[in-house]
Amino acid sequence: MVVEAVVVTVVVVVRRTVMSLLRRRLRRVFRRYIPKARREVCFWVLQGRFLWLIYDNESFFFE
Repeated sequence: MVVEAVVVTVVVVVRRTVMSLLRRRLRRVFRRYIPKARREVCFWVLQGRFLWLIYDNESFFFE
C-alpha cells in the first residue's frame, strides 16, 4: 500500500514536470510552423493521448 502511494506520487510529479516541459517546447514549435486554430487542435489531441497513456499506466498500479 505504501509502495503504491509512493509510486503514484512519483508518477504525478513526473507527469507535471514532463507536461510543463512538453507544453513549452510544443508551443515554440507550433508557433513557428502551424496556424493558430490548427495548432490548438493538435496540441489538445497530443495532450489527450499523452494523459490517456499515463492514466492507463496508473490503473495498472492500482490493480
